[in-house]
Amino acid sequence: MTSATFNNLSGGVVNLNATDVNGTFYNLSGTSVVNNLLGGVINKTAPGNTNINQSGSLTSFSNAGTVNVNAGTLTVNVAGTDSGSYALGANTLNFSAARTFNSGT
Repeated sequence: MTSATFNNLSGGVVNLNATDVNGTFYNLSGTSVVNNLLGGVINKTAPGNTNINQSGSLTSFSNAGTVNVNAGTLTVNVAGTDSGSYALGANTLNFSAARTFNSGT
C-alpha cells in the first residue's frame, strides 16, 4: 500500500497470528496510518513478540476499539492516540514511542 489509511471499522476483527520481527504492516510505503476504530477488535494470538512499528512508513497506530494480547508480547513502536482498551491477561504490552492516552484506556 502506498500512503494508505487502514481503518478497522466497528465489527471488524484483525488477528495478528504470527511472530513478526520486522513489524506488522511492514510493507507500507509513503505516509501510512492504522486506526482501530470504536467497535473494532485486534487480537494478538501468536506466542513470542509481534511488533507494530514505524518500519517502512507507518507513522501512526491509534486505538479507539479493543486490542487483546492473548499470547506473548505486543510491542507498539509508533506514535498514536489511545481511547480504547488493551486487555493483557498474563501477557505483555510494550510501548516504545510517544502515545497519547485519553479517557477510556
